[in-house]
Amino acid sequence: GYSQALDGTWAQYKRETGRLTARRNDFGDAVDFVGWYHSKTSRDLGVAPNDAYSLYLAYYSGWGGFKNGSWRGNSSLQRYAQETDAMARKYAAQMRDCD
Repeated sequence: GYSQALDGTWAQYKRETGRLTARRNDFGDAVDFVGWYHSKTSRDLGVAPNDAYSLYLAYYSGWGGFKNGSWRGNSSLQRYAQETDAMARKYAAQMRDCD
């Protein structure tokens, strides 16, 4: 599916949100899942909601992997997280310039 969620995490999402009919291959459900995941990451791990770098690392590595720092030895992953953060900053700047 779009969100590339692990089975256990997808099941947790459905349980916690009550969206029991959510499907991974439904774009709206997948986007909602990512929002839920990032919100939980922010709340449970203390990652700022606008910290795209850390949100990317936590999503890719999982909550456990993020907490134990498994991403630290992966320079490619860190580079992708940096690119994601740069894109998020660019979009945020564009949004500030909107009327």
